[in-house]
Amino acid sequence: MFCGVRFFLHYERRNTLTLSISIFAESKKADVEIIEIKGAGHPDTVCDTIAEEISKDYSRYCLDTFGFILPHMIDKIGVLGGLSNCEFGKGEIVKPITILLNGRLSKNLGDREIPVEQIAMSAIKNVLSRIFLLLNVDKHVIVQNNLHYSRGPGVVLVPDQSNERHDYYTPKAAQGVMHARKDTVCNDTSVVVGYAPELIGERIARDLETMLFSRQFKASYPFIGTDIKIMLVRTDKQVSITCCIPFICVHTPSLEFYKTQKEMLNKLITEYLCTSHPALSFEVSLNTRDNYDKPDLYLTVIGSAIESGDEGLVGRGNRSNGVINVTAPMSIEAYSGKNPVHHVAKVYSFIAQKIAREIYVKSGFNTEVYLVSQMGRSIHDPWKIVIKIVGVPDSNLDAAIHEIVASNLRDSEAVTMALISKM
Repeated sequence: MFCGVRFFLHYERRNTLTLSISIFAESKKADVEIIEIKGAGHPDTVCDTIAEEISKDYSRYCLDTFGFILPHMIDKIGVLGGLSNCEFGKGEIVKPITILLNGRLSKNLGDREIPVEQIAMSAIKNVLSRIFLLLNVDKHVIVQNNLHYSRGPGVVLVPDQSNERHDYYTPKAAQGVMHARKDTVCNDTSVVVGYAPELIGERIARDLETMLFSRQFKASYPFIGTDIKIMLVRTDKQVSITCCIPFICVHTPSLEFYKTQKEMLNKLITEYLCTSHPALSFEVSLNTRDNYDKPDLYLTVIGSAIESGDEGLVGRGNRSNGVINVTAPMSIEAYSGKNPVHHVAKVYSFIAQKIAREIYVKSGFNTEVYLVSQMGRSIHDPWKIVIKIVGVPDSNLDAAIHEIVASNLRDSEAVTMALISKM
Protein backbone atom coordinates (compact mmCIF):
# COMPACT_ATOMS: atom_id res chain seq x y z
CA MET A 1 0.00 0.00 0.00
CA PHE A 2 1.34 3.42 -0.92
CA CYS A 3 0.47 6.69 0.71
CA GLY A 4 1.99 10.00 -0.39
CA VAL A 5 1.78 12.82 2.14
CA ARG A 6 2.98 16.41 2.35
CA PHE A 7 3.41 18.22 5.64
CA PHE A 8 5.01 21.35 7.03
CA LEU A 9 7.88 21.77 9.48
CA HIS A 10 7.79 25.08 11.39
CA TYR A 11 10.97 26.59 12.78
CA GLU A 12 11.37 29.30 15.44
CA ARG A 13 12.31 31.78 12.73
CA ARG A 14 8.92 31.05 11.22
CA ASN A 15 10.40 29.69 8.04
CA THR A 16 8.22 27.04 6.46
CA LEU A 17 9.66 24.01 4.67
CA THR A 18 7.44 21.78 2.54
CA LEU A 19 8.56 18.15 2.36
CA SER A 20 7.37 15.46 -0.01
CA ILE A 21 7.44 12.08 1.70
CA SER A 22 6.50 8.63 0.39
CA ILE A 23 5.33 6.12 3.01
CA PHE A 24 5.08 2.40 2.27
CA ALA A 25 3.24 -0.05 4.50
CA GLU A 26 4.96 -3.33 5.37
CA SER A 27 1.89 -5.44 4.56
CA LYS A 28 3.36 -6.20 1.14
CA LYS A 29 6.59 -5.50 -0.67
CA ALA A 30 6.66 -1.91 -1.92
CA ASP A 31 7.26 -1.50 -5.65
CA VAL A 32 10.03 1.04 -5.26
CA GLU A 33 13.65 1.32 -6.38
CA ILE A 34 16.34 3.90 -5.67
CA ILE A 35 19.35 3.51 -7.94
CA GLU A 36 22.52 5.46 -8.62
CA ILE A 37 25.10 5.09 -11.37
CA LYS A 38 28.42 6.92 -11.35
CA GLY A 39 29.68 7.39 -14.90
CA ALA A 40 33.12 6.58 -16.27
CA GLY A 41 34.55 10.01 -15.44
CA HIS A 42 33.37 10.11 -11.82
CA PRO A 43 36.43 10.12 -9.52
CA ASP A 44 35.27 6.96 -7.71
CA THR A 45 34.71 5.14 -11.00
CA VAL A 46 38.09 6.32 -12.25
CA CYS A 47 39.72 4.73 -9.19
CA ASP A 48 37.78 1.49 -9.72
CA THR A 49 38.78 1.38 -13.38
CA ILE A 50 42.46 2.04 -12.69
CA ALA A 51 42.50 -0.66 -9.99
CA GLU A 52 40.88 -3.19 -12.33
CA GLU A 53 43.21 -2.32 -15.20
CA ILE A 54 46.33 -2.73 -13.07
CA SER A 55 45.10 -6.06 -11.65
CA LYS A 56 44.18 -7.30 -15.12
CA ASP A 57 47.50 -6.32 -16.71
CA TYR A 58 49.49 -7.70 -13.77
CA SER A 59 47.54 -10.98 -13.81
CA ARG A 60 48.06 -11.42 -17.53
CA TYR A 61 51.77 -10.67 -17.20
CA CYS A 62 52.06 -13.34 -14.50
CA LEU A 63 50.11 -15.90 -16.52
CA ASP A 64 52.21 -15.25 -19.61
CA THR A 65 55.48 -15.34 -17.70
CA PHE A 66 54.96 -17.92 -14.95
CA GLY A 67 51.72 -19.72 -15.79
CA PHE A 68 49.97 -18.57 -12.61
CA ILE A 69 49.00 -15.31 -10.86
CA LEU A 70 51.11 -14.05 -7.99
CA PRO A 71 49.63 -12.45 -4.84
CA HIS A 72 48.53 -8.88 -5.27
CA MET A 73 45.88 -6.44 -4.07
CA ILE A 74 45.50 -3.04 -5.63
CA ASP A 75 42.07 -2.16 -4.23
CA LYS A 76 43.02 1.02 -2.35
CA ILE A 77 43.63 3.37 -5.29
CA GLY A 78 42.72 6.99 -4.58
CA VAL A 79 42.63 10.28 -6.46
CA LEU A 80 43.10 13.85 -5.26
CA GLY A 81 41.41 16.39 -7.49
CA GLY A 82 43.33 19.17 -9.19
CA LEU A 83 42.28 22.77 -9.80
CA SER A 84 40.89 24.24 -13.00
CA ASN A 85 39.78 27.62 -14.33
CA CYS A 86 36.78 27.52 -16.64
CA GLU A 87 35.41 30.18 -18.95
CA PHE A 88 32.99 29.97 -21.84
CA GLY A 89 35.01 28.75 -24.80
CA LYS A 90 38.22 28.01 -22.93
CA GLY A 91 39.73 26.69 -19.72
CA GLU A 92 42.89 25.34 -18.16
CA ILE A 93 44.07 23.01 -15.41
CA VAL A 94 46.24 24.99 -13.01
CA LYS A 95 46.95 22.30 -10.42
CA PRO A 96 47.53 18.66 -11.41
CA ILE A 97 45.40 15.66 -10.51
CA THR A 98 47.13 13.23 -8.13
CA ILE A 99 46.68 9.48 -8.37
CA LEU A 100 47.43 7.62 -5.13
CA LEU A 101 48.93 4.32 -6.21
CA ASN A 102 48.19 2.32 -3.07
CA GLY A 103 48.48 -1.45 -2.79
CA ARG A 104 50.71 -4.48 -3.01
CA LEU A 105 51.97 -6.36 -6.06
CA SER A 106 54.45 -9.23 -5.76
CA LYS A 107 57.62 -7.77 -7.23
CA ASN A 108 59.45 -10.98 -8.01
CA LEU A 109 59.39 -14.76 -8.19
CA GLY A 110 62.76 -15.89 -6.97
CA ASP A 111 65.38 -14.06 -9.03
CA ARG A 112 62.89 -13.04 -11.71
CA GLU A 113 61.89 -9.40 -11.22
CA ILE A 114 58.43 -8.20 -12.27
CA PRO A 115 58.12 -4.64 -13.69
CA VAL A 116 55.33 -3.73 -11.29
CA GLU A 117 55.78 0.03 -11.52
CA GLN A 118 55.84 -0.07 -15.31
CA ILE A 119 52.66 -2.17 -15.39
CA ALA A 120 50.88 0.15 -12.97
CA MET A 121 51.98 3.41 -14.62
CA SER A 122 51.03 2.16 -18.07
CA ALA A 123 47.57 1.14 -16.84
CA ILE A 124 47.00 4.52 -15.17
CA LYS A 125 47.95 6.41 -18.31
CA ASN A 126 45.80 4.20 -20.54
CA VAL A 127 42.72 4.59 -18.34
CA LEU A 128 42.99 8.36 -17.96
CA SER A 129 43.68 8.89 -21.68
CA ARG A 130 40.70 6.72 -22.59
CA ILE A 131 38.23 8.41 -20.24
CA PHE A 132 39.42 12.02 -20.62
CA LEU A 133 40.24 12.80 -24.23
CA LEU A 134 41.26 16.39 -23.42
CA LEU A 135 43.54 15.54 -20.51
CA ASN A 136 47.28 15.87 -21.02
CA VAL A 137 48.28 13.01 -18.73
CA ASP A 138 52.00 13.76 -18.86
CA LYS A 139 51.48 17.40 -17.89
CA HIS A 140 48.45 17.38 -15.58
CA VAL A 141 48.69 14.10 -13.65
CA ILE A 142 51.01 13.18 -10.78
CA VAL A 143 51.27 9.59 -9.57
CA GLN A 144 52.19 9.18 -5.91
CA ASN A 145 53.72 5.71 -5.77
CA ASN A 146 52.83 4.08 -2.45
CA LEU A 147 53.28 0.46 -3.54
CA HIS A 148 54.77 -1.75 -0.85
CA TYR A 149 55.42 -5.42 -0.16
CA SER A 150 54.57 -5.85 3.51
CA ARG A 151 53.54 -9.44 4.13
CA GLY A 152 50.55 -8.72 6.39
CA PRO A 153 49.65 -10.37 9.70
CA GLY A 154 50.21 -14.05 10.38
CA VAL A 155 53.99 -14.38 10.59
CA VAL A 156 55.16 -15.48 14.02
CA LEU A 157 58.94 -15.37 14.24
CA VAL A 158 60.15 -18.69 15.62
CA PRO A 159 63.77 -19.87 15.17
CA ASP A 160 64.21 -22.38 12.31
CA GLN A 161 60.55 -22.13 11.31
CA SER A 162 58.64 -20.11 8.71
CA ASN A 163 55.35 -20.04 6.84
CA GLU A 164 54.42 -18.95 3.35
CA ARG A 165 53.32 -15.51 4.51
CA HIS A 166 56.91 -14.65 5.43
CA ASP A 167 57.69 -14.04 1.74
CA TYR A 168 54.10 -13.59 0.59
CA TYR A 169 54.76 -10.69 -1.80
CA THR A 170 58.37 -11.70 -2.51
CA PRO A 171 58.03 -15.48 -3.08
CA LYS A 172 61.24 -17.43 -3.61
CA ALA A 173 59.66 -20.24 -5.66
CA ALA A 174 56.39 -21.39 -7.21
CA GLN A 175 55.74 -23.69 -4.25
CA GLY A 176 55.16 -20.59 -2.13
CA VAL A 177 52.40 -19.29 -4.40
CA MET A 178 48.84 -20.41 -3.71
CA HIS A 179 47.66 -20.16 -7.32
CA ALA A 180 50.55 -22.34 -8.47
CA ARG A 181 49.68 -25.04 -5.91
CA LYS A 182 45.91 -24.80 -6.66
CA ASP A 183 45.01 -25.10 -2.96
CA THR A 184 43.16 -21.81 -2.97
CA VAL A 185 41.82 -20.49 0.32
CA CYS A 186 39.75 -17.40 1.11
CA ASN A 187 41.70 -14.24 1.84
CA ASP A 188 39.10 -12.76 4.17
CA THR A 189 35.97 -13.27 6.22
CA SER A 190 33.33 -11.47 4.18
CA VAL A 191 29.84 -11.65 2.73
CA VAL A 192 28.73 -10.95 -0.83
CA VAL A 193 25.37 -11.17 -2.54
CA GLY A 194 24.01 -11.77 -6.01
CA TYR A 195 20.42 -11.53 -7.19
CA ALA A 196 18.24 -12.08 -10.23
CA PRO A 197 16.47 -10.94 -12.28
CA GLU A 198 17.70 -7.48 -13.16
CA LEU A 199 15.24 -5.00 -11.69
CA ILE A 200 13.18 -2.52 -13.74
CA GLY A 201 14.92 0.57 -12.42
CA GLU A 202 18.34 -0.97 -12.98
CA ARG A 203 17.50 -1.67 -16.59
CA ILE A 204 16.29 1.90 -17.11
CA ALA A 205 19.41 3.40 -15.49
CA ARG A 206 21.70 1.14 -17.53
CA ASP A 207 19.82 1.98 -20.74
CA LEU A 208 20.29 5.67 -20.05
CA GLU A 209 23.96 5.21 -19.19
CA THR A 210 24.50 3.25 -22.41
CA MET A 211 22.86 6.02 -24.43
CA LEU A 212 24.82 8.84 -22.80
CA PHE A 213 28.15 7.03 -23.25
CA SER A 214 27.55 5.67 -26.74
CA ARG A 215 30.02 6.59 -29.46
CA GLN A 216 27.24 8.08 -31.56
CA PHE A 217 26.03 10.29 -28.70
CA LYS A 218 29.53 11.52 -27.91
CA ALA A 219 30.14 12.36 -31.57
CA SER A 220 26.86 14.28 -31.79
CA TYR A 221 27.36 16.19 -28.53
CA PRO A 222 31.10 16.71 -27.96
CA PHE A 223 30.41 19.33 -25.26
CA ILE A 224 29.36 16.58 -22.81
CA GLY A 225 31.91 15.15 -20.37
CA THR A 226 32.16 11.74 -18.75
CA ASP A 227 31.59 12.54 -15.06
CA ILE A 228 27.89 11.81 -15.42
CA LYS A 229 25.79 10.73 -12.45
CA ILE A 230 22.34 9.19 -12.69
CA MET A 231 20.01 9.06 -9.68
CA LEU A 232 16.73 7.22 -10.24
CA VAL A 233 13.71 6.77 -8.00
CA ARG A 234 10.93 4.51 -9.26
CA THR A 235 7.62 4.13 -7.45
CA ASP A 236 5.47 1.71 -9.38
CA LYS A 237 5.14 3.23 -12.89
CA GLN A 238 6.45 6.70 -12.01
CA VAL A 239 10.18 7.21 -12.58
CA SER A 240 12.00 10.34 -11.43
CA ILE A 241 15.56 10.85 -12.61
CA THR A 242 18.16 13.45 -11.75
CA CYS A 243 21.23 13.58 -13.98
CA CYS A 244 24.42 15.52 -13.41
CA ILE A 245 26.00 16.07 -16.82
CA PRO A 246 29.23 18.08 -17.16
CA PHE A 247 29.73 20.46 -20.06
CA ILE A 248 33.21 20.94 -21.54
CA CYS A 249 34.09 24.62 -21.67
CA VAL A 250 36.03 24.59 -24.95
CA HIS A 251 32.85 23.33 -26.65
CA THR A 252 30.54 25.65 -24.67
CA PRO A 253 30.88 29.16 -26.13
CA SER A 254 28.28 31.00 -24.05
CA LEU A 255 25.74 30.88 -21.25
CA GLU A 256 22.96 30.86 -23.84
CA PHE A 257 24.52 27.79 -25.48
CA TYR A 258 24.69 26.04 -22.07
CA LYS A 259 21.05 26.81 -21.31
CA THR A 260 19.81 25.83 -24.76
CA GLN A 261 21.74 22.55 -24.86
CA LYS A 262 20.72 21.65 -21.34
CA GLU A 263 17.05 22.06 -22.28
CA MET A 264 17.68 20.02 -25.43
CA LEU A 265 19.32 17.22 -23.40
CA ASN A 266 16.45 17.13 -20.95
CA LYS A 267 13.97 16.74 -23.80
CA LEU A 268 16.17 14.19 -25.59
CA ILE A 269 16.62 12.02 -22.49
CA THR A 270 12.92 12.17 -21.63
CA GLU A 271 11.88 11.20 -25.17
CA TYR A 272 14.43 8.37 -25.24
CA LEU A 273 13.17 6.92 -21.97
CA CYS A 274 9.49 7.27 -22.89
CA THR A 275 10.14 5.52 -26.21
CA SER A 276 12.23 2.75 -24.62
CA HIS A 277 9.82 2.19 -21.73
CA PRO A 278 6.35 3.26 -22.91
CA ALA A 279 4.52 1.75 -19.93
CA LEU A 280 6.24 4.14 -17.50
CA SER A 281 6.01 7.88 -16.80
CA PHE A 282 9.22 9.89 -16.53
CA GLU A 283 10.28 13.10 -14.83
CA VAL A 284 13.83 14.21 -15.66
CA SER A 285 15.96 16.92 -14.01
CA LEU A 286 19.44 18.01 -15.11
CA ASN A 287 22.20 19.86 -13.25
CA THR A 288 19.91 21.05 -10.49
CA ARG A 289 22.54 23.21 -8.75
CA ASP A 290 22.89 25.51 -11.74
CA ASN A 291 22.49 29.20 -11.04
CA TYR A 292 22.49 31.24 -14.25
CA ASP A 293 22.79 34.59 -12.44
CA LYS A 294 26.13 33.93 -10.68
CA PRO A 295 26.85 31.89 -12.92
CA ASP A 296 27.35 28.57 -11.10
CA LEU A 297 27.32 25.83 -13.73
CA TYR A 298 28.61 22.30 -14.26
CA LEU A 299 31.29 23.57 -16.64
CA THR A 300 34.61 21.74 -16.84
CA VAL A 301 37.87 21.61 -18.78
CA ILE A 302 38.10 17.84 -19.32
CA GLY A 303 34.55 16.78 -18.41
CA SER A 304 34.92 15.79 -14.76
CA ALA A 305 34.96 17.23 -11.24
CA ILE A 306 38.25 15.36 -10.84
CA GLU A 307 39.95 18.45 -12.31
CA SER A 308 38.64 20.79 -9.63
CA GLY A 309 39.20 19.23 -6.23
CA ASP A 310 36.85 16.24 -6.19
CA GLU A 311 38.41 13.11 -4.68
CA GLY A 312 37.75 9.45 -5.31
CA LEU A 313 38.43 6.04 -3.81
CA VAL A 314 38.00 2.43 -4.84
CA GLY A 315 34.80 0.89 -3.50
CA ARG A 316 32.74 4.08 -3.14
CA GLY A 317 31.11 3.75 -6.54
CA ASN A 318 29.10 1.25 -8.52
CA ARG A 319 28.83 -2.26 -7.12
CA SER A 320 30.06 -5.29 -9.05
CA ASN A 321 26.83 -5.35 -11.10
CA GLY A 322 27.40 -1.79 -12.32
CA VAL A 323 24.82 0.03 -10.20
CA ILE A 324 24.26 1.22 -6.64
CA ASN A 325 20.81 -0.07 -5.73
CA VAL A 326 20.10 0.69 -2.07
CA THR A 327 16.67 -0.96 -2.33
CA ALA A 328 18.17 -4.33 -3.32
CA PRO A 329 20.55 -6.58 -1.38
CA MET A 330 24.03 -5.12 -1.56
CA SER A 331 27.48 -5.83 -0.20
CA ILE A 332 29.80 -2.97 0.74
CA GLU A 333 32.86 -5.02 -0.21
CA ALA A 334 35.08 -3.26 -2.75
CA TYR A 335 35.31 -5.35 -5.91
CA SER A 336 37.81 -3.52 -8.09
CA GLY A 337 41.52 -4.27 -7.86
CA LYS A 338 41.02 -7.43 -5.84
CA ASN A 339 43.06 -10.50 -6.69
CA PRO A 340 40.97 -12.70 -9.05
CA VAL A 341 42.36 -15.91 -7.53
CA HIS A 342 41.22 -15.91 -3.91
CA HIS A 343 39.86 -12.51 -2.90
CA VAL A 344 36.30 -13.37 -2.03
CA ALA A 345 34.90 -9.89 -2.68
CA LYS A 346 35.71 -10.49 -6.34
CA VAL A 347 35.49 -14.27 -6.79
CA TYR A 348 32.34 -14.80 -4.71
CA SER A 349 30.61 -11.73 -6.18
CA PHE A 350 30.99 -13.26 -9.63
CA ILE A 351 29.87 -16.70 -8.44
CA ALA A 352 26.90 -15.44 -6.39
CA GLN A 353 25.56 -13.43 -9.31
CA LYS A 354 25.96 -16.39 -11.66
CA ILE A 355 24.21 -18.77 -9.24
CA ALA A 356 21.31 -16.33 -8.83
CA ARG A 357 20.86 -15.99 -12.60
CA GLU A 358 20.93 -19.73 -13.15
CA ILE A 359 18.40 -20.41 -10.39
CA TYR A 360 16.12 -17.68 -11.75
CA VAL A 361 16.32 -19.11 -15.29
CA LYS A 362 15.59 -22.59 -13.96
CA SER A 363 12.72 -21.63 -11.65
CA GLY A 364 11.35 -18.26 -12.68
CA PHE A 365 11.55 -17.23 -9.00
CA ASN A 366 13.25 -14.03 -7.88
CA THR A 367 16.47 -15.17 -6.21
CA GLU A 368 19.03 -13.80 -3.77
CA VAL A 369 22.28 -15.65 -3.09
CA TYR A 370 24.52 -14.85 -0.11
CA LEU A 371 28.00 -16.38 0.16
CA VAL A 372 29.81 -15.98 3.49
CA SER A 373 33.50 -16.79 3.65
CA GLN A 374 35.94 -17.63 6.39
CA MET A 375 39.53 -16.55 6.08
CA GLY A 376 41.72 -19.59 5.42
CA ARG A 377 38.83 -21.85 4.38
CA SER A 378 38.85 -23.43 0.92
CA ILE A 379 37.35 -21.10 -1.64
CA HIS A 380 35.34 -24.06 -2.99
CA ASP A 381 33.57 -24.38 0.36
CA PRO A 382 31.97 -21.17 1.67
CA TRP A 383 31.32 -21.08 5.39
CA LYS A 384 27.63 -20.34 4.83
CA ILE A 385 25.45 -20.33 1.73
CA VAL A 386 22.08 -18.63 2.04
CA ILE A 387 19.59 -18.65 -0.83
CA LYS A 388 16.31 -16.76 -0.72
CA ILE A 389 13.70 -17.33 -3.41
CA VAL A 390 10.26 -15.81 -3.85
CA GLY A 391 8.24 -18.97 -4.40
CA VAL A 392 7.80 -22.49 -3.12
CA PRO A 393 10.44 -24.89 -4.47
CA ASP A 394 9.61 -28.55 -5.01
CA SER A 395 12.06 -31.40 -4.51
CA ASN A 396 13.22 -31.25 -8.12
CA LEU A 397 14.08 -27.56 -7.85
CA ASP A 398 15.78 -28.16 -4.52
CA ALA A 399 18.05 -30.73 -6.13
CA ALA A 400 18.67 -28.45 -9.11
CA ILE A 401 19.68 -25.58 -6.83
CA HIS A 402 22.18 -27.79 -5.02
CA GLU A 403 23.74 -28.81 -8.34
CA ILE A 404 23.86 -25.21 -9.60
CA VAL A 405 25.63 -24.10 -6.42
CA ALA A 406 28.05 -27.04 -6.39
CA SER A 407 28.97 -26.70 -10.08
CA ASN A 408 29.72 -22.99 -9.74
CA LEU A 409 31.92 -23.50 -6.69
CA ARG A 410 33.72 -26.49 -8.13
CA ASP A 411 36.20 -24.79 -10.46
CA SER A 412 37.67 -21.56 -9.14
CA GLU A 413 40.31 -21.67 -11.88
CA ALA A 414 37.60 -21.14 -14.50
CA VAL A 415 36.18 -18.27 -12.44
CA THR A 416 39.61 -16.63 -12.26
CA MET A 417 40.04 -16.82 -16.03
CA ALA A 418 36.52 -15.50 -16.59
CA LEU A 419 37.24 -12.58 -14.27
CA ILE A 420 40.46 -11.70 -16.10
CA SER A 421 38.73 -11.77 -19.48
CA LYS A 422 35.86 -9.70 -18.03
CA MET A 423 38.10 -6.98 -16.58
